[in-house]
Amino acid sequence: MKDGQLLHFFCGKGGSSKTLLSSAFALGAAAEQKCLLVSWESRGSLSELLQVKLSQQPKKLEIKKGGVVFYAAECDRTKLAEKWGSSWKVSLEKHMAKAGVLTKDEVLKLVTPTIESLKDVAGLLWLWELLSNQRFEKVVVDGPSVGSVLRLLGAVPRLRTYLSLLRNEKASKASKTGVKQPFPLGEWVELCEKLSAWMKDPEHFAWHVVALAEPLAEAQTKTLLTELKSQGMVPAEILVAQVEAKDEGPVVFARRGLQAPSVRKYGSWCSQVSLVKRRMQAPTGLEELLAFMKSWEKASETKALAFAAHEGPPPLVKTPSMPDIAAPPLPPTRFLFFGGPGGGGKSTCAVAAAVALTEKEGPVLLLSTDAVHSLSDVLQNRLMEAESQVRGTKGLYARELDAQVWLNGLKKRLREKLSWAWTADAVGGVDLGWAKELIKNLVELGPPELEDFAIIQVLTDALIQERFKRVVVDLPDDLTAFRFLDAIGPLRLWLQGLRGAFSKNRNKGFSGLLEEVASWEQRLVRFEAALSNPAESRFILVGRAEASVVPAFQRSIAFLKTHKLPLERVILNRVLPKSTCALTEERRGQELEVAKLMEKKLHVPLTVAPALGRFPAGLRELKAFRTAWYALSIAPRSKAA
Repeated sequence: MKDGQLLHFFCGKGGSSKTLLSSAFALGAAAEQKCLLVSWESRGSLSELLQVKLSQQPKKLEIKKGGVVFYAAECDRTKLAEKWGSSWKVSLEKHMAKAGVLTKDEVLKLVTPTIESLKDVAGLLWLWELLSNQRFEKVVVDGPSVGSVLRLLGAVPRLRTYLSLLRNEKASKASKTGVKQPFPLGEWVELCEKLSAWMKDPEHFAWHVVALAEPLAEAQTKTLLTELKSQGMVPAEILVAQVEAKDEGPVVFARRGLQAPSVRKYGSWCSQVSLVKRRMQAPTGLEELLAFMKSWEKASETKALAFAAHEGPPPLVKTPSMPDIAAPPLPPTRFLFFGGPGGGGKSTCAVAAAVALTEKEGPVLLLSTDAVHSLSDVLQNRLMEAESQVRGTKGLYARELDAQVWLNGLKKRLREKLSWAWTADAVGGVDLGWAKELIKNLVELGPPELEDFAIIQVLTDALIQERFKRVVVDLPDDLTAFRFLDAIGPLRLWLQGLRGAFSKNRNKGFSGLLEEVASWEQRLVRFEAALSNPAESRFILVGRAEASVVPAFQRSIAFLKTHKLPLERVILNRVLPKSTCALTEERRGQELEVAKLMEKKLHVPLTVAPALGRFPAGLRELKAFRTAWYALSIAPRSKAA
């Protein structure tokens, strides 16, 4: 595990053991260098693994038996953004000038919500400072899932674009006008350039991509690698986690065959690929983590798990046996949100539910809100950003939402509302001045949560139009699934900023914009009301029957309870079917034991979805998969079921 890199950023598919692998890597590095292990998300997953309460302040940890000393912390990007935003405000207030038709205070109202929401940049700046002050020789980051990484990669370029608007660089470059920059903010421009160069420097920033050997995870990994390479960032390695061993019975060996094509593709994408064996019992606590680190020697484990040329997926899907206890019907609500830990087959379960509801009830909209979509692969039907009917169905419509396409449409609508600003130099007898560029780039001046605004608007449209009886939503992995809920607050502040900036100029051409803002605010209120109403929305969490995912389920359930959002049930997916093989039955028994433990700890109804002979894809296989779901135990009758 010796490596000369200063910062190691572990990222990839949710549920792929990123926290475990990054922690083990940090322990190995700590033997020779002063090392800090950081969790990018302050959700408690690293604290749970280490069984130590962590905070923003690096905490010294020592494993006495192994003689290992290292430091650990959780990056609270929200607090960092607040602190960073304060210094921004000082610079803005110091150098701010009146922007023509907009006063200094109105410009501040317009830009402040965005400044306070640049959490990813604040997190990167914090990591950069940790290394710059040479307090630690190496920093290992337990990073986010693919969708969040894609947003992170766009954070610094977005800030640079934002700065160019605030500095009025376009006008300053035009020699004809001789317009002077209203304020410099040069230190922030220099910071952007430093962060960008740092993330591209393989001598100081190493990207470790953690993946699963599954078709959907493969598609996400490909998207991530493509984006990294497009920005000049070369991944150091791909770690393929949860690879099945060769000697655990025929059923598990067949499941291993399903993994073979993905592993071979990873080998063609990256020169360094390591395989990590699936372990039913994930380590917890410092001593167990140290034991795992010592047993996990990448070269030997990769060699033992290597796939032979003949290994591949089975030709057919096994017909599932009839369940012992039939699963309760899906609740009669407009929205069904499918979320949960990554790698559990969430998208497959969402699609299977949508197919079943379409046959029974009529028009259903299936919507993917993940940054990397998988509905096309599951349905074996090419989908577009606009909703389209799925071939072979009479009422199932699907859409893979592209937030950027939606935002481009938003820009077009705003341009129509403010078309005069593209040609006029003055309005109501007042010179537009610098405000002209701000007005023309309102979307670029908006917070990063505008991508989540696209999700909220599309879902609210489906709710208001009543065109579909049901709307099934495939959310991103883990707590990022609920990111659009956390976005409501920043979005509301942004809309208030727009009103504050332009309300005094309503009669000077801004009435159309203000009407649009009022409509957006009403939609936010309607959407929040629908989410908290059990008659309109229910959440379903999907994951595997493994002890390691119990904390992730608990975090998601706690989040839903805190926000008073209705949880319908938990689906435990890919539980092994009954078998005559003793090894398979032993593993199946372990999975059912974990399922019973979850039922006691989570206090929610559990539904079991058995593993088939291959990953379900296409309408026929999805129907068979849905009919094989069964309840773990008989739950008391309720109106919701």
